[in-house]
Amino acid sequence: FAQHVASLRLALDWAFEPGGDQMVGVRLTVAALPLLFRLSLLDECLGWVTKAIAYLDAHPDLDEQRRMKLYTALGWPQMQSTHVPEKGADAWAAVLRIAERLGNIDYQLRALWAMWVDAINRAEPQLGLQFAHRFATVAAGSTDPADNVVAKRIMGATLHWLGRHAQSRELLEEMIIEYDALPTGHTTRFQFDQRITARIILARDLWVLGEGDRALAEAQSSVEKAISIGHELSLTNVLAEAACPLALLEGRLDLARHYIALLKDHTKSLSLDVWNSYARCFEAEVKLAEGKAADCLVELRQNMSVLDHAGFNLFRTYFQSVEARALAALRKFAEANEVIDRGLSHCESSGERWCKPELLHLKGLLLSEGWGLNDPAAAAEWFEAAEAEAESQSAVAWKRRFSAHRSRMQSSDDPHVESGMVEHPSNKRDRPNHRSFH
Repeated sequence: FAQHVASLRLALDWAFEPGGDQMVGVRLTVAALPLLFRLSLLDECLGWVTKAIAYLDAHPDLDEQRRMKLYTALGWPQMQSTHVPEKGADAWAAVLRIAERLGNIDYQLRALWAMWVDAINRAEPQLGLQFAHRFATVAAGSTDPADNVVAKRIMGATLHWLGRHAQSRELLEEMIIEYDALPTGHTTRFQFDQRITARIILARDLWVLGEGDRALAEAQSSVEKAISIGHELSLTNVLAEAACPLALLEGRLDLARHYIALLKDHTKSLSLDVWNSYARCFEAEVKLAEGKAADCLVELRQNMSVLDHAGFNLFRTYFQSVEARALAALRKFAEANEVIDRGLSHCESSGERWCKPELLHLKGLLLSEGWGLNDPAAAAEWFEAAEAEAESQSAVAWKRRFSAHRSRMQSSDDPHVESGMVEHPSNKRDRPNHRSFH
C-alpha cells in the first residue's frame, strides 16, 4: 500500500486546511494509522494525529470512538520522544477516561496496561500495584478469558519489584499453565508475548529465591523461544530484564558478555536506543568486574542519564549499586555513600524492594573496620538490616552474596579490592532507620 501514501498526504493536507473537511481528515487519519506505523512514518503520523485530536478536543462528543483511538496512537512508545515521556502517560490517561465513559473494556485494559508499564518502568511498583488491581477488576468483566490470565501476569511482575518473590513465583507459574491452555497468543494488544514476559520475571524470582542455575536456564529458554517465534520486542525484553542481569548476578561474565553483545546488536539494528542503553549499563558492570572502574563509571552514568530522561528507571537502584561500587573502587567514598542513600530513599518512596538488601549491605561495607569511616558498630547495624530485609523477601541469593563478600574480605590481604569497595573518608556516623526495614 506504500504507493497510496502520496494520495493520502494530498487528501489529509486538503482536509486539515482552511476550507477543508476536518472530520474527513479525522476519519482518514484513524484509518491510516496501521499503514503509517507499518511504514515507520512516525513523525508524519504524529503530525496528523495531533491535528485530528485538536479538532475533536475542540468539538466534545463529536466522535469519541475515534478520539479514543487517536489518543491510543499518541500513547504508543514509538510515537514518543525520549525527552518527553510524560506525554505518553497523559495520552493513556485520556484513553482511559474516554473508554470508561464509553464502557469499552478493550480500551480500558489497553490504557491500564500502558499506565502500569509506565509506573513499573519508572520504578514505582507501589503505584504499579494500584494499576494492577484496576486491570484485574476490569478484566473480570471481559468476555476474553485471556484478560484474566494477563492480569495475573501483571500482578506477579508487580509483586517481584515489591520484593514479594515467593508470591510472585506462585502466581506466575499458575499464569503460565493457564496461558498455555488458551487457544491463541495475545501480543497485539499488549505488545509482548505474554508467556515469555511471565517467564522473564519468573527467572528473576528463581534467582532471588536461591535457584540460580534454574534461573539462568529459564532465561536461556526464553531467549531461544523469542528467537524461534521471531518476536523482536520480546527478545529485547528477555535479554534486558533477565538474561543479562542474571548472568551478571551469578558471576557468569562470559555468558553476560554473550547476552550483552546480542542485546547491543539487536537493539542497534532495530533503532531501540533506550534498550541499547540498558546493554551499555550492563557492559559497564562487566568493566567494573575487569577492574576498569573509571571506564565503568563513565559509561554507566552516561547511559543511566539516557534511561532517566526516557523514564526507564526499572533498574535504577541496581545500577546505583554498581555506580557506588565503582566510586568506592576509585576512592570517591562520599559520592558512593550519597549514591547509596539516594537508592535507599527511592526504595522508601516507591515501595521498590527487590534490590534493597544489596544497597543496605553496601552501606555496611562502607562503614566497616579499616574502611576510613571505621565504625564497626554502625556497619553491624547496616549488615543486620540487610540480612533482615533479605530474610523478609526470602532472598536466599542476596544472603549468599553477602556471605561471599565478607568471606573474601576476611581472607584477602586487600579486602577493599576483593569486595569492589574501598575506604570511606566521611566522618558521618549514620545509622539505619529500622522503621524502613519491614
